[in-house]
Amino acid sequence: MVIGTTLWSMNSRCEFLHLAKNGGTSFVKQNGLTVPNGHPFADSFPESVKLYCFWREPLSRFLSAYRFARQEKSIHHDNASTSSTRHPDFDLCLRFSPTTILVLACLSQFRLYRFLIPSSVQVKHPGFYRASHYAFRRKRVTYILDLNRSKSALIELENKTGLSLRLDEKTNASQQVEVRISRIAQWFHRCVYAKDYSIWNRLSASPTGFLSCEGLVTS
Repeated sequence: MVIGTTLWSMNSRCEFLHLAKNGGTSFVKQNGLTVPNGHPFADSFPESVKLYCFWREPLSRFLSAYRFARQEKSIHHDNASTSSTRHPDFDLCLRFSPTTILVLACLSQFRLYRFLIPSSVQVKHPGFYRASHYAFRRKRVTYILDLNRSKSALIELENKTGLSLRLDEKTNASQQVEVRISRIAQWFHRCVYAKDYSIWNRLSASPTGFLSCEGLVTS
Protein backbone atom coordinates (compact mmCIF):
# COMPACT_ATOMS: atom_id res chain seq x y z
CA MET A 1 0.00 0.00 0.00
CA VAL A 2 1.41 3.35 -0.99
CA ILE A 3 1.51 5.87 1.84
CA GLY A 4 -0.70 8.84 1.16
CA THR A 5 -2.51 7.32 -1.80
CA THR A 6 -5.47 9.42 -2.94
CA LEU A 7 -8.53 8.26 -4.84
CA TRP A 8 -7.01 9.48 -8.10
CA SER A 9 -3.27 9.05 -7.65
CA MET A 10 -3.00 5.50 -8.94
CA ASN A 11 -3.11 7.01 -12.44
CA SER A 12 -1.59 10.46 -11.92
CA ARG A 13 1.21 9.46 -9.55
CA CYS A 14 0.82 12.81 -7.84
CA GLU A 15 0.11 12.98 -4.12
CA PHE A 16 -1.07 15.64 -1.72
CA LEU A 17 1.36 16.36 1.13
CA HIS A 18 -0.67 17.57 4.09
CA LEU A 19 1.33 20.24 5.91
CA ALA A 20 -0.19 21.18 9.27
CA LYS A 21 -2.20 24.43 9.42
CA ASN A 22 -2.07 25.01 5.68
CA GLY A 23 -5.71 24.33 4.82
CA GLY A 24 -5.11 20.63 4.25
CA THR A 25 -7.99 19.25 6.33
CA SER A 26 -10.60 21.26 4.42
CA PHE A 27 -8.96 20.36 1.10
CA VAL A 28 -8.95 16.64 1.87
CA LYS A 29 -12.62 16.67 2.92
CA GLN A 30 -13.83 18.71 -0.04
CA ASN A 31 -12.10 16.47 -2.57
CA GLY A 32 -12.70 13.11 -0.90
CA LEU A 33 -9.01 12.31 -0.71
CA THR A 34 -7.54 9.42 1.21
CA VAL A 35 -4.35 10.50 2.97
CA PRO A 36 -2.36 9.08 5.89
CA ASN A 37 -3.24 10.16 9.41
CA GLY A 38 -1.03 12.86 10.81
CA HIS A 39 1.48 14.88 8.83
CA PRO A 40 4.07 12.72 7.02
CA PHE A 41 7.44 13.89 5.77
CA ALA A 42 8.04 14.26 2.05
CA ASP A 43 10.50 11.38 2.04
CA SER A 44 7.75 9.02 3.27
CA PHE A 45 6.52 8.84 -0.32
CA PRO A 46 8.07 6.74 -3.12
CA GLU A 47 10.53 8.56 -5.34
CA SER A 48 8.31 7.94 -8.37
CA VAL A 49 5.48 10.00 -6.87
CA LYS A 50 5.30 13.76 -7.35
CA LEU A 51 4.06 15.81 -4.42
CA TYR A 52 2.09 19.04 -4.14
CA CYS A 53 1.08 21.05 -1.08
CA PHE A 54 -0.44 24.31 0.05
CA TRP A 55 1.67 27.04 1.63
CA ARG A 56 0.79 30.11 3.65
CA GLU A 57 2.60 33.12 5.06
CA PRO A 58 4.64 31.68 7.99
CA LEU A 59 3.47 34.10 10.69
CA SER A 60 -0.14 33.60 9.62
CA ARG A 61 0.43 29.86 9.90
CA PHE A 62 1.78 30.28 13.43
CA LEU A 63 -1.26 32.35 14.43
CA SER A 64 -3.55 29.67 13.05
CA ALA A 65 -1.70 27.01 15.03
CA TYR A 66 -1.86 29.14 18.17
CA ARG A 67 -5.60 29.80 17.88
CA PHE A 68 -6.22 26.14 17.17
CA ALA A 69 -4.25 25.05 20.24
CA ARG A 70 -6.27 27.36 22.48
CA GLN A 71 -9.60 25.83 21.54
CA GLU A 72 -11.28 23.77 24.22
CA LYS A 73 -13.04 21.69 21.59
CA SER A 74 -12.39 20.84 17.96
CA ILE A 75 -12.62 17.86 15.65
CA HIS A 76 -9.21 16.78 16.93
CA HIS A 77 -9.61 17.41 20.65
CA ASP A 78 -13.21 17.08 21.80
CA ASN A 79 -12.86 17.71 25.50
CA ALA A 80 -10.03 19.86 26.80
CA SER A 81 -10.86 18.89 30.37
CA THR A 82 -9.56 15.40 29.61
CA SER A 83 -5.81 15.32 29.16
CA SER A 84 -5.94 12.36 26.77
CA THR A 85 -8.03 14.27 24.21
CA ARG A 86 -6.93 17.87 24.60
CA HIS A 87 -4.57 19.54 22.15
CA PRO A 88 -0.92 18.74 23.05
CA ASP A 89 -0.13 22.46 23.39
CA PHE A 90 -3.38 23.50 25.10
CA ASP A 91 -1.90 24.03 28.56
CA LEU A 92 1.21 25.71 27.19
CA CYS A 93 -0.84 28.25 25.23
CA LEU A 94 -2.91 29.08 28.30
CA ARG A 95 0.17 29.55 30.48
CA PHE A 96 2.12 31.87 28.18
CA SER A 97 1.50 34.88 25.95
CA PRO A 98 1.40 34.53 22.14
CA THR A 99 4.83 36.19 21.91
CA THR A 100 6.29 33.67 24.36
CA ILE A 101 4.71 30.77 22.47
CA LEU A 102 6.25 32.06 19.24
CA VAL A 103 9.68 32.23 20.87
CA LEU A 104 9.22 28.71 22.29
CA ALA A 105 8.20 27.51 18.83
CA CYS A 106 11.38 29.01 17.39
CA LEU A 107 13.55 27.43 20.08
CA SER A 108 11.83 24.07 19.64
CA GLN A 109 13.22 23.90 16.09
CA PHE A 110 16.67 23.23 17.55
CA ARG A 111 17.60 19.72 18.67
CA LEU A 112 19.81 20.96 21.51
CA TYR A 113 16.87 22.88 23.00
CA ARG A 114 14.60 19.84 22.73
CA PHE A 115 17.29 17.72 24.37
CA LEU A 116 18.09 20.03 27.30
CA ILE A 117 14.75 21.68 28.09
CA PRO A 118 11.75 19.89 29.67
CA SER A 119 9.02 18.89 27.23
CA SER A 120 6.56 21.01 29.24
CA VAL A 121 8.02 24.14 27.60
CA GLN A 122 8.33 22.73 24.09
CA VAL A 123 5.62 22.98 21.43
CA LYS A 124 4.52 19.63 20.05
CA HIS A 125 1.99 20.13 17.25
CA PRO A 126 3.42 20.00 13.67
CA GLY A 127 1.69 23.31 12.95
CA PHE A 128 4.32 25.06 15.08
CA TYR A 129 7.23 23.44 13.23
CA ARG A 130 8.76 24.63 9.98
CA ALA A 131 6.70 23.56 6.98
CA SER A 132 9.93 23.20 5.01
CA HIS A 133 11.08 20.59 7.55
CA TYR A 134 8.24 18.35 6.36
CA ALA A 135 8.26 19.32 2.68
CA PHE A 136 11.97 19.14 1.83
CA ARG A 137 13.57 15.92 3.05
CA ARG A 138 15.53 14.11 0.35
CA LYS A 139 12.43 13.91 -1.84
CA ARG A 140 11.13 17.44 -2.31
CA VAL A 141 7.62 18.56 -3.15
CA THR A 142 7.17 19.29 -6.84
CA TYR A 143 4.43 21.92 -6.74
CA ILE A 144 3.56 24.50 -4.07
CA LEU A 145 0.21 26.31 -4.06
CA ASP A 146 -0.66 29.59 -2.36
CA LEU A 147 -3.44 28.88 0.13
CA ASN A 148 -4.77 32.43 -0.28
CA ARG A 149 -4.99 32.05 -4.06
CA SER A 150 -6.10 28.44 -4.18
CA LYS A 151 -8.46 28.86 -7.16
CA SER A 152 -5.84 30.09 -9.63
CA ALA A 153 -3.17 27.81 -8.15
CA LEU A 154 -5.37 24.73 -8.58
CA ILE A 155 -6.02 25.67 -12.20
CA GLU A 156 -2.25 25.69 -12.74
CA LEU A 157 -1.97 22.33 -11.00
CA GLU A 158 -4.67 20.91 -13.29
CA ASN A 159 -2.75 22.17 -16.32
CA LYS A 160 0.37 20.40 -15.05
CA THR A 161 -1.14 17.14 -13.80
CA GLY A 162 -4.70 16.86 -15.09
CA LEU A 163 -6.06 16.83 -11.53
CA SER A 164 -9.36 18.68 -11.14
CA LEU A 165 -9.55 19.78 -7.51
CA ARG A 166 -11.10 22.58 -5.48
CA LEU A 167 -10.78 24.39 -2.17
CA ASP A 168 -13.74 26.54 -1.22
CA GLU A 169 -13.04 29.62 0.83
CA LYS A 170 -14.31 29.33 4.36
CA THR A 171 -13.91 31.13 7.62
CA ASN A 172 -11.24 29.71 9.88
CA ALA A 173 -13.00 27.55 12.44
CA SER A 174 -10.44 28.35 15.10
CA GLN A 175 -11.38 30.88 17.71
CA GLN A 176 -10.53 34.35 16.47
CA VAL A 177 -8.51 35.26 19.54
CA GLU A 178 -6.84 38.63 19.25
CA VAL A 179 -3.14 37.95 19.00
CA ARG A 180 -0.32 40.45 19.31
CA ILE A 181 3.28 39.52 18.67
CA SER A 182 6.22 41.77 19.53
CA ARG A 183 8.37 42.98 16.65
CA ILE A 184 11.49 41.43 18.13
CA ALA A 185 9.76 38.04 18.30
CA GLN A 186 8.59 38.44 14.71
CA TRP A 187 12.18 39.16 13.66
CA PHE A 188 13.37 36.05 15.50
CA HIS A 189 10.67 34.03 13.77
CA ARG A 190 11.83 35.28 10.36
CA CYS A 191 15.39 34.22 11.15
CA VAL A 192 14.52 30.73 12.37
CA TYR A 193 11.89 30.07 9.68
CA ALA A 194 14.01 31.67 6.94
CA LYS A 195 13.46 28.84 4.46
CA ASP A 196 9.67 28.98 4.96
CA TYR A 197 9.73 32.74 4.33
CA SER A 198 11.99 32.32 1.29
CA ILE A 199 9.54 29.90 -0.30
CA TRP A 200 6.65 32.19 0.58
CA ASN A 201 8.38 35.15 -1.08
CA ARG A 202 8.93 33.13 -4.25
CA LEU A 203 5.33 31.99 -4.20
CA SER A 204 4.06 35.55 -3.66
CA ALA A 205 5.94 36.65 -6.77
CA SER A 206 4.00 34.16 -8.86
CA PRO A 207 1.02 35.77 -10.66
CA THR A 208 -1.15 32.68 -10.07
CA GLY A 209 0.09 31.55 -6.66
CA PHE A 210 1.70 28.45 -8.15
CA LEU A 211 5.34 27.44 -7.78
CA SER A 212 7.14 24.57 -9.44
CA CYS A 213 10.04 23.33 -7.32
CA GLU A 214 11.75 21.51 -10.15
CA GLY A 215 15.22 22.99 -10.19
CA LEU A 216 14.46 25.20 -7.18
CA VAL A 217 17.30 25.44 -4.65
CA THR A 218 15.82 25.49 -1.14
CA SER A 219 18.79 24.77 1.09
